Amino acid sequence: MSEREQYIQAEQELVDKVLEGDRNAITTFFETYRRLVYGVILKSQFDQSNADDLFQEFFKRLMENDWRKLRGWNAQSRLSTYLVSILRNFLIDEARKKKDTVALDDERALSTDPMKEAEKKMDLRTLKQKLAECCRKLPERDQKIYARRFVDEASTTQIAEEMGLTPNATYQAIHSTKARLTRCMKEEYPFLFSETEEPA
Repeated sequence: MSEREQYIQAEQELVDKVLEGDRNAITTFFETYRRLVYGVILKSQFDQSNADDLFQEFFKRLMENDWRKLRGWNAQSRLSTYLVSILRNFLIDEARKKKDTVALDDERALSTDPMKEAEKKMDLRTLKQKLAECCRKLPERDQKIYARRFVDEASTTQIAEEMGLTPNATYQAIHSTKARLTRCMKEEYPFLFSETEEPA
């Protein structure tokens, strides 16, 4: 029997005892894999201050429905590999939940044209001309993103699908595009953003 097979056999024996409700086995299980689970959580993109909560929630989920998730392990791979796979899916679900809670606010923020305030200080036609000048200075991708988001009013999801980006990457791209465009307008036409100066 190979070393890998010996490991898997030992893991299978531990899991069997855990599923039988053996308290010592459950303690051993937690002590054996707690560092692995915690390490993966810390390496994720979550705020580290939430690591303890995620750690506890993961093990709570693992124990639900009479260890249903753990019963899914078929001993064809190391138990640690299987647990990491479950953990990653758990973290993805948690990330989606977090995004859902701020999705509406994000959509509103990303839908706000950075030039709205400037419209109050310049006639619309002139503003559009100056805005077009700044747009032409943007990279081609950013020009497309600006047009789709602020002209066509396409959703973040639509833009992501069209450009082959993840939703998170699309969010970052839209934010970056807004920042670049606003910076250009401020550099070229600073009076538009001044509270005291009026257009010359």
